[in-house]
Amino acid sequence: MDWRHGHRPTTRIEILPLLRRLLPPIAAGLLIAGILLGARLSGVFANEAARPGADLQVLDGDTVEIASQIVHLFGIEAPELGQRCLHDGVLTHCGLDAAFELKKLVGVSQSPLKCLPAASRDSIPAAICMMGKTDLAHALLLAGYVRTTDDASPAYKEAEAEAVQAGLGLWHSEFVDPVDWRAGERLPDQGEANQDSCPIKAVITEDGRHVFFVPTDPDYRAVQIDPARGDRLFCSVDVAHAAKWRHALGGADAPR
Repeated sequence: MDWRHGHRPTTRIEILPLLRRLLPPIAAGLLIAGILLGARLSGVFANEAARPGADLQVLDGDTVEIASQIVHLFGIEAPELGQRCLHDGVLTHCGLDAAFELKKLVGVSQSPLKCLPAASRDSIPAAICMMGKTDLAHALLLAGYVRTTDDASPAYKEAEAEAVQAGLGLWHSEFVDPVDWRAGERLPDQGEANQDSCPIKAVITEDGRHVFFVPTDPDYRAVQIDPARGDRLFCSVDVAHAAKWRHALGGADAPR
């Protein structure tokens, strides 16, 4: 697994000249990259009062949507929505479990979501997201729903170690690393790709828009897939996003 970037702090542009004189050229270059990353995300996280609903939706176990922008939770990797784990000899929906646990964390909080931009592993922005005093990624790690990425903070690594020691969630199961799962590897008993392992429903609306629904969406069960119209299934939010389909927002995107 190749996580190419570490977390980079954001800094006000006004102090760049001073920092250029004080920091070695390589360090200054990394700082500038961090500032550019923060600038790219400034519009995404401008609304600090994001709450479950139109402003904030959970897509899977490590991904949220904030004001129509998909964002990864920094430092963690969750099983994909269709991924299963072998728990005491029984296949469980560990990907769905992680997604609904994140939705529960978001739903029960009385505080708005606040996110700090962090280094992204791909084209989707990443952030450290808090609801009140709860770091969402940290809470998922403590309960064993997700694993850390290589660039995770020491605090995240410690939370994962606690879950491993306690045998919680993934750490009481056999599972394929999510990176390998996206590449096609499966547990022997999971079988071929179908709506169970690829549960993201992607439909073409009456006016030609390409949208997808995830199991955490209220309208998900009502969505009908019609391959003859060009509808399809995706196995992960990342793949759907890369294919230029966008998450359905309700209203005009309601199931046909």
